[in-house]
Amino acid sequence: MFHTAAPDSASDRRQAFYGVLADTLEDGVTFDVVQTLHENLVQQLADRKKDAAPLEVSRKEIASMLGTCDVPEKELAAFDNEYLEQFGAVGMQAATIAEPKKFELTTENVTIQVDPTRTDLVETRRIDGKRYILIAVEGEAAVNGVEINIP
Repeated sequence: MFHTAAPDSASDRRQAFYGVLADTLEDGVTFDVVQTLHENLVQQLADRKKDAAPLEVSRKEIASMLGTCDVPEKELAAFDNEYLEQFGAVGMQAATIAEPKKFELTTENVTIQVDPTRTDLVETRRIDGKRYILIAVEGEAAVNGVEINIP
């Protein structure tokens, strides 16, 4: 109608953003990277909750968060270049990268929903050559509404 392309949806931008990360991080996007980004952005969103304007983070701020995950400098530079190529110099809305009310882990057979403020209870490990997602249990545990005992 106005001879312009429709803007990308938040989901498309999130996928494009994590695509940039996957392309530039040699070990790929790890749980620690996603968890760190999510925790930092959700905290920033909570701090600015009263502000009506959406929180926008720059590529430099994102790179700084990645640096706390021990991402090597070479990969941070590659991320910066790829981000510029994909999105330009504009920032990205924090809620696009990290949904404040959702933290979900999905495998081929299992989906786990975690309280976004308690991602610290989840970790990944390789045990005897197999990959595991471990969840620390605090308090009661239930399966299909039935309370279970974890010895």
